[in-house]
Amino acid sequence: MTAYEPERPPRMRSLIAITALALAAGIAAGGCSSAPATTYKARAQDYTVINPADLAVTIRITNTGSAAGTPECTIQASDPSGAYTGTDIVTKKSPLAAGASVVAVDNLTVTSQGARFVTSVTVSCK
Repeated sequence: MTAYEPERPPRMRSLIAITALALAAGIAAGGCSSAPATTYKARAQDYTVINPADLAVTIRITNTGSAAGTPECTIQASDPSGAYTGTDIVTKKSPLAAGASVVAVDNLTVTSQGARFVTSVTVSCK
């Protein structure tokens, strides 16, 4: 203890410590309840050049969570050098049930009319 800090009785220190632990537990738990987790697994099944600047990308999305959800997926396409790239975000219009899958096709524009140079297409969903 310093000369400027008043000494508290042991009981008061215990009460402060218990209160601090209770508050920390509530914050760590994120409140009283939380929604069931919804996670997705997604992949590009195929892609086709439809004109010099555009690809038609076929993706498969699976809800691997325990509740229905509406996935928002980012599709990214590129060539090995990164000179030609394209990105698009697609959102399913209705919820996808837990355990269910859906196949969708999206037209994606690639920079500098480089669709024919694309060798990699990735998909991630949240």
